[in-house]
Amino acid sequence: MIASHLLGAGRKVLVDSVHIEDSHLALDFSIEGIIDDKIAEGLQKGRTLTLEYNIQLWEKSSGLISHLKAERLIRMKVNFDFWENKFVIYRPEEKRLTSSIETVRERCSEIHDFNVISLDKLKSDSDYYINIELALKPLSVENYEEIKNWLSGEVKDISLKKMSNPEEQEKGFKNRILRVFMAITGFGDRVISGKTENFKIHDNEIVWH
Repeated sequence: MIASHLLGAGRKVLVDSVHIEDSHLALDFSIEGIIDDKIAEGLQKGRTLTLEYNIQLWEKSSGLISHLKAERLIRMKVNFDFWENKFVIYRPEEKRLTSSIETVRERCSEIHDFNVISLDKLKSDSDYYINIELALKPLSVENYEEIKNWLSGEVKDISLKKMSNPEEQEKGFKNRILRVFMAITGFGDRVISGKTENFKIHDNEIVWH
């Protein structure tokens, strides 16, 4: 197995393993430093963090165009439960409470044995690569709109207590002052992306080249 480094936004994506698992192409990967001290402090003050991994498998063609063979999403959410005095991590397979920010970092940044696609959908003579994108979303769409209205003078005060799924929080945002405000306060999204080297599937083995 050859580990691949994916570079993006000053952070490093490490693909620890691309392997065959139960007749599927599977993946282990991690991203270093995605929950920094500023985000950790925000969680402890009541902010909710949403993480969305987008894993794409591409098949290279003879030309410049690649074809998307598979796309999988992993969504997580982290907040702080003041009653329990613990962080709460929501992943597709579990809900976990922990008092350790290091556990939050580990559970949110390390993905193991993630099935990407069944082998019977892949060709033995084709070149493939995997692209991974992570979007960190520390603020919900309702909060974005509330701050936008506050900046425009439509409301006199804002509340950052309402947290929900930020599925469309970037859509329609073109207010330059708002973007500057988000950057200064650390409320805006962060995106990290990168891709592996090319590989083939041959006799149920990964061949890198």
